[in-house]
Amino acid sequence: MKILTFTIIFWSFEWKVECGLYESDSEVISLNATTFTDAITSRPHAWIVEFYASWCGHCQEFAQPYKQFSNDIAFWGDILRVGAIDCADPANEDTCSKYEVKGYPTVKYFPPYATEQDLGILRESYEKSVASLKYDSIDFIESVPSFNNSLWPVFQPITEYNELTDWSQVSEDRELFIIFEDESSYAGREVLMDIRQAFQGAENVARIVISENSTSALKLEISEFPALGFIAEASNELNVLKQGISADEIESLIYDHYNPGSVHPTRITGSVINPFQKDKQDLTKYSFDDNKNKLTVSLADLEKTVVYALLHEVPMKGEISGERFIALKDFVQILVDFFPQTSVLYPILEQLTFLQESKVLENLRTLVGSWDGFYERASWKSCKGSEPQFRGYPCGQWMLWHSLTVAQYLEDWGSPDLVLRAMLQYIKHFFSCTECSRHFVNMTADGNEFNQLATYQDAIIYLWEKHNSVNERLKNQATEDPHFSKEVFPSIESCPLCYNKNGSFSLSDVRTFLVNMYGDLNVENPTSSGVNLYFRNQLLLWFMYWIL
Repeated sequence: MKILTFTIIFWSFEWKVECGLYESDSEVISLNATTFTDAITSRPHAWIVEFYASWCGHCQEFAQPYKQFSNDIAFWGDILRVGAIDCADPANEDTCSKYEVKGYPTVKYFPPYATEQDLGILRESYEKSVASLKYDSIDFIESVPSFNNSLWPVFQPITEYNELTDWSQVSEDRELFIIFEDESSYAGREVLMDIRQAFQGAENVARIVISENSTSALKLEISEFPALGFIAEASNELNVLKQGISADEIESLIYDHYNPGSVHPTRITGSVINPFQKDKQDLTKYSFDDNKNKLTVSLADLEKTVVYALLHEVPMKGEISGERFIALKDFVQILVDFFPQTSVLYPILEQLTFLQESKVLENLRTLVGSWDGFYERASWKSCKGSEPQFRGYPCGQWMLWHSLTVAQYLEDWGSPDLVLRAMLQYIKHFFSCTECSRHFVNMTADGNEFNQLATYQDAIIYLWEKHNSVNERLKNQATEDPHFSKEVFPSIESCPLCYNKNGSFSLSDVRTFLVNMYGDLNVENPTSSGVNLYFRNQLLLWFMYWIL
């Protein structure tokens, strides 16, 4: 039970909008390129900000504990505000790039009175729990100077029981609650943050950190930490009220003491509104037909995936050199080798094989940039989810690599692990979902498992098995589209021949199914604007051929 009875005074809020992964009833303040600088800089309070991509599965998983965390600490608002910005929104990309965001989700702290030059302090932990977010935030708050702000909390503990200064000062009009804890505990600091100015008497709380080699615990007969002690009025006697107690229990006992007979109040947080958003968003209904795109492979989706990768993920990493440049070159080359030559992007990909290390980002913008707006406006087809945050780009990445392994099998050349090694290096160096990247590297033993692949058929089956294992791990998670449950693929309904009588897979039939599915692209005709853009691009490519 968290205690808060005083009114929290924030600045005047006008709007709260639904944005990205954070709905209007969340205490997370949605920021964007227009509002970010004004929100973060020159404020007397600190910020914790999540930089995320709404398509990123791990961002979607992180959203729920981040919301709960923001709700739990809403009354810390005069010290720490909680915000988020969707870097998948093209309008926000420059802001995310400015703050050196290299992967998602990235969480950064900004101190009070931050300047426009402050890039934030990275939260290095990737723990998703509410507790870990609280503890990391407490560490940050403790590390920040108070700027002579009398409201800024002071956590400095007493390190020994006998260091309490003058017990005679505990007079008739004074009493004291003491939280005893070990050096690894956050309970005392969490309590001090939660009950600051919450009710009369909340100031009568101190904490003592008992070191590992201390004899104080033996003297006080404390065997479990944290423990709560109390010095009664006009007495020097310390009573240990409870041992092995949580921060919530400590707060309840202290509240009951100063508010006898009252009902424990819940947090009075009101409705925290985004103060920076000028206008409410006009969210249009997201139409969806879940029967239209279950077993199709769309060339438009493959193109959309490649354009997003080259213009959004690759530039996120900043300087492209060394191993990262080699990974990009390998990615482009594997596309030239096995991407559909009927694609309007194919001539561009051929030109990208001439990339110069010193001009990577410039060349990408020049050659691919004119297609960005076209594919940004184009909706996903085979990878369309029931809501905008589902499927999309991650689906496109899986579809791309399945298609390339099948294309290599059909064209019958190169080493069997050629596509998969390019995939590994791309995901390792550029895929912006940080945890997804780590999972894939670990899942493939950093490519060592590829040594077992003897044929192109092996590569197709290997990637299929890994994709299924990922689906199994993510089943029933927040990232799962309710219209596309993460079942083992293919289902018996979509491929009866893929199953033996005992229910196991017939791998030869699965391979045939995958080859038929990923080898038969659903080729949509580009819109007239896309065709015109294509011909303009051809002229540009001839020009670039002579200057590269």
